[in-house]
Amino acid sequence: ISGVDWQLLEEALPQLASDLPLPAAETLSEAPLVRKLPDAIHPLVLAWLIHRAAPMVQRSQIVDAVTGEVRADPMRTSSHITFGPRQHDHVLEALEHAIGRVSGLPVANGEFLQILRYRPGEEFRPHVDYFNEGGASAYQSVADGGQRAQTVLVYLNDDYDGGSTAFPKLQLD
Repeated sequence: ISGVDWQLLEEALPQLASDLPLPAAETLSEAPLVRKLPDAIHPLVLAWLIHRAAPMVQRSQIVDAVTGEVRADPMRTSSHITFGPRQHDHVLEALEHAIGRVSGLPVANGEFLQILRYRPGEEFRPHVDYFNEGGASAYQSVADGGQRAQTVLVYLNDDYDGGSTAFPKLQLD
C-alpha cells in the first residue's frame, strides 16, 4: 500500500492499541446522545484505512425493508467496503479497540468495519441505522448480531468541501 509510512505505523501500533487517553468529547445532543471526539483515531491508522479500502470499494447497496432484497438504490449513491474476518489485521484490531473505548462497549459487540467513500454529488439520503424489525430481512440481521444500539462514525479525512452527517430531528449538521 503506497502512501503509508510503514515504519511509523509499525512503531506506533502497540501504542495505538493501548488505552490512550481519549480527547475531550463535545456533546452535541444529550438525548439521544451525540458526541464529537476530534482526533480520537491516530492519523496513521486513518491513512492506512484510506489506502487499504480504496481498491476494494464498490457501489453501496441497501436492504429493501419490504422484500429483503439487497440492491443499488438512488437514496444511497456512495461506495463502500465491509472488512470481513479474512481482511482483519493488527491495524483494524487497534481501530476496533479505539472504537470500543469511544462507544464504551466491548469490541465483540461491534459489527464488521464499513468504509464509505463519497465523491462529489454522492449521498446517503436520510435514513436510520437501526434494523427495521418489521422488514423482510430484519429477523436475520437481528439474529446475526442483535439490534444496533449505537453508531460510531470516523471521518478518515477532512480535506473536502461540503458533505456532512445530519441529524434533522435534532437540527444537527
